[in-house]
Amino acid sequence: MTADGSEPREGGWRVYRFANLCLEERSLVLSRDGQALEIEPKPLLLLRHLLQHAGEVVTREELLQAVWPGRVLSETTLAKAVGRLRATLGEHDPPLIVTVHGFGYRLVAPVRVEAAAAEPRSALALQPGDSPPLRPHWRLVQRLGGGGQGETWLARHQHHGEQRVFKFALDAGALSGLKREITLFRLLHESLGEAAPVVRVLDWNLEQPPCFIESEWLAEGSLADWASRGPGLAALSLPARVELVARLAEALARVHAMGVLHKDLKPANVLVAGQREGIPDLRLADFGSAGVLDAARLRALGITRLGFTQTLALPAGGGSGTPLYLAPEVMAGQPLTVASDLYALGVILYQTVIGDLRRPLAPGWEAEVADPLLREDIAASAEGNPARRLSDAQELARRLRSLASRRAEREAEQRERQRAEQTRRDLERLRARRTGLRIAALALALGLGLSLWAYRDARAARLQAQQVADFLSQDLLASLSAGERPAREFTVLELLDQAAAQVEARFTGQPRGEQVVRAALGRGYLRLQAYESAARELSQALALARAEGEGSAAALGLAVELLPLIHVAGGFVEREAEFVGLLEAGRARLGDTHPDLLRLQTQLVQMRYRHGRWQEAASSLAVLLDRLPERSAEPHLRGLRSALLHLQALIQQDLGQLPEAEGQLRRLLQEDPGEGLPQATLRASLAEVLRQRGRLDEAEAELAQALRIYQRWGREQDGEVQTVRHRQALCQADRGELAAAIQALQGVVETVAGWNMGMDQSGIARRDLGELLLRGGRLDEAVTELRRATRSQAALLGETHPLTRRARLSLVEAQLAAGDADGAQQSWRQPAPLAFDDLPPTHPWQALHGRIEAGLRAAGAAAPGR
Repeated sequence: MTADGSEPREGGWRVYRFANLCLEERSLVLSRDGQALEIEPKPLLLLRHLLQHAGEVVTREELLQAVWPGRVLSETTLAKAVGRLRATLGEHDPPLIVTVHGFGYRLVAPVRVEAAAAEPRSALALQPGDSPPLRPHWRLVQRLGGGGQGETWLARHQHHGEQRVFKFALDAGALSGLKREITLFRLLHESLGEAAPVVRVLDWNLEQPPCFIESEWLAEGSLADWASRGPGLAALSLPARVELVARLAEALARVHAMGVLHKDLKPANVLVAGQREGIPDLRLADFGSAGVLDAARLRALGITRLGFTQTLALPAGGGSGTPLYLAPEVMAGQPLTVASDLYALGVILYQTVIGDLRRPLAPGWEAEVADPLLREDIAASAEGNPARRLSDAQELARRLRSLASRRAEREAEQRERQRAEQTRRDLERLRARRTGLRIAALALALGLGLSLWAYRDARAARLQAQQVADFLSQDLLASLSAGERPAREFTVLELLDQAAAQVEARFTGQPRGEQVVRAALGRGYLRLQAYESAARELSQALALARAEGEGSAAALGLAVELLPLIHVAGGFVEREAEFVGLLEAGRARLGDTHPDLLRLQTQLVQMRYRHGRWQEAASSLAVLLDRLPERSAEPHLRGLRSALLHLQALIQQDLGQLPEAEGQLRRLLQEDPGEGLPQATLRASLAEVLRQRGRLDEAEAELAQALRIYQRWGREQDGEVQTVRHRQALCQADRGELAAAIQALQGVVETVAGWNMGMDQSGIARRDLGELLLRGGRLDEAVTELRRATRSQAALLGETHPLTRRARLSLVEAQLAAGDADGAQQSWRQPAPLAFDDLPPTHPWQALHGRIEAGLRAAGAAAPGR
């Protein structure tokens, strides 16, 4: 038996060794320290099945079917057999077999499997012309393959001539593999539809032996067959071979996105389904040893988990695949993961590039691959260390399909490095003659570059650019040079302040020029995190744009930039009607699909969401999504729809709809799995959903990827990086590393509290820190942090925001734990009785609310009626 619970490809008896016990499969003798034990037949068969699936959670249904096939028995029968088995095995610390409540049982002891001498198995005695059971109109035509477990045959319908593949099972182990294939095909088909990149399972017979599944027949056979037949792989150019593997990577990525591992990826298990542009289209086949990462997907789709019962954790030790494609960590006994599938894909990439699908990836392989970028891609996907290995098949597809642009980009980077070095030397020479040159160049780029962005008409752009350039060179820089301080001593912020003080006088009677400069100054302040100054300049620029005509594109664009700053300052509610009016004017002037109009609509939805009006935001978002086409050739519409779907996932998360949020985020990442800031934000959001669902390994992996991207683009104190640090601390706490989590979260609170944004942004981090302190029994500190969190959230978001009420709820809990029932009652009642009537009844906060309310009553401080 292989370590993932599937049966081996070839026959042979096995010996299972665990603890001080041994089970010989051939004789079905169980012994302890060499002495045979007395055990009844049914508990013995039960033990054999658990050993065959060591490390897995095996459902009660599968155990009943394996030990009492075809009989309808109560769970009491199984429980008694498990009890007798445990009594025979004796006491062990920890126990060898554990009960997984609600599912079944799991054998947790490490198991060593040894091969014993195999005796020939009986064949199925199938012959050409035979009809499979329950299929009288089908005739077997040709045996395609077989082994110790079963046989695969090509069959043809005797009336209409259709051909199918029948895979027969010889024994219970092979039957389990067939059931696994059925289950995973249903999962992939119901999740991905007809476009699922897998060989279709059309029907099956699990009732009358020999059991079988029926699959579609693809005449060109496997990738290995196609490559060795006729011109095959040798006839493809290198770009075509690269595209072939990109298609395979894309197919594997779609399977992984549904939570399925293949675990036996190789050319023989990849079938050719026709050709497109002279390159084979591919489908994955043979999921008999595959695994599923999340059984919740099966439950959500109503699929019975036939053939396997794994939950989140895949079994450790070895692999069921072909040694040529097994990752080093799997051969060393580690669990199969997405990374181990990627290793096999990397080997196939190497083989395809060199044109030989039988060549092993041996030391020195780099000499056979001339293209340095392809060498990088092979090394990244077939890296021996799984921690450094490429972890996303879609990313490999993207890299392969962007070879030309990556090559051009690398050449451009080389030229840019050379140019930068030359510029550095030139600047060193110029600095000696004119120390103010750097400030002047920065100011000119800020004003001129952004003014060109604002105006699409070429003549108007030249006029505005000239006005801005004159302002910078003749007014601003001249005033700096005439001052008491040298120009070189001014900071960029001081430069912007000087410009802001002079702009109104300089552009009297020139509203467009003033608008452009103020907008540029606002963006400059924003980059320096001077948010109050940024809001001031952008507000004045917006007023100038509106004065020229309500609903103009310039006004809408400025409104989009200004809205987040107004939210930070706490003025959105007061000015919401103003922006709604601007939106309506823009719709009348520009139509429903103008990019800036859609961006402003999106911002308004986001603001309502950020102000805690989650249900209202969800409704507005649904309306906006209905106006957008699901697929569009316009890049701005595609990008906007992705942003809206991300926002929808955030709202689903806040409303407690975690499976829906996870599915939405995974689809977005699958559509655009790149390495930019949007993808990092998606991964950070997905990580929080996974954490709340208890899947900490996956959550931490997503956070690590997001952090790597954020750090490439920004600084440690940036909000995005601190969000990742915050969520990493929560993962630590969920793993039981409470002291380390508290220390990490304290660092986040200190950083966020130090932001110069005119308003304390640390409320959520403080609330989580207070809850961790409460869990650690540090009650006084917990109450202090939660009181500050509540005040911060109320000042930033308002007393009625769900997050403010959530902080109050934690404060009440901490006060009760500290013995301050009166304080808890006061926090519960003021400024209004705590309730979450605006959230779904199934929301997790409702249960917490009920528990704390009961605690208040028990403490003698009865909460008011809701």
